[in-house]
Amino acid sequence: MKPPSPSYAATVAHRLTTFMLVAAIAVGVLATVDAVRGGPRNITFYASAPLDYKLLPKGVYANSEQRTGMVIKHPTAREKRLALAANLVPLALALPLLWLLRGIARSMRDGDPFGPENVRRLRAIGVLLIVGSVAVGYAGGALQSALADPYTRSPFSSVRTPGLLPADSDLPWIPLLCGLGAFVLAQVFAHGVRLREDVEATI
Repeated sequence: MKPPSPSYAATVAHRLTTFMLVAAIAVGVLATVDAVRGGPRNITFYASAPLDYKLLPKGVYANSEQRTGMVIKHPTAREKRLALAANLVPLALALPLLWLLRGIARSMRDGDPFGPENVRRLRAIGVLLIVGSVAVGYAGGALQSALADPYTRSPFSSVRTPGLLPADSDLPWIPLLCGLGAFVLAQVFAHGVRLREDVEATI
């Protein structure tokens, strides 16, 4: 039997995931090459700065600091390495996710999405989103803290300076929820695989 022709949406999804995968690899390569050649000239790290209470309206007060980006005009070699690592850490999660999504899109393009390979891919995506997002967030936060440490500590003691504080890392709720959704979708696909096997067995 002739396989069905791929739908326009499936073809677009496959091409889009392929483009995003190639673009992510290119970004990582360009960032690495730029760092090896001496760039970037300016580096940004994130820190928490207290708000100026004198500028706030009467009767209003801030109960937390404001997270903001701080630019280092003349970074050292150590700061450049830390900034490069902080930029590459998210790619460690994005690349395998895009590769798995591309495989799912390819199976949709080929007209065979309900297969055991996609069940494994969806479960791998769930693990990456739940475990990988927490690991990437922790690693990125540690690199940002190391990058900001000389500017958030007094050079003569371990006491924090009053101007800047290390930025707090938030729990990645959206990736965690998406990871749970991937596991649920994997079970749906597994059920579809079993139904197809039962139908093929009765023919």
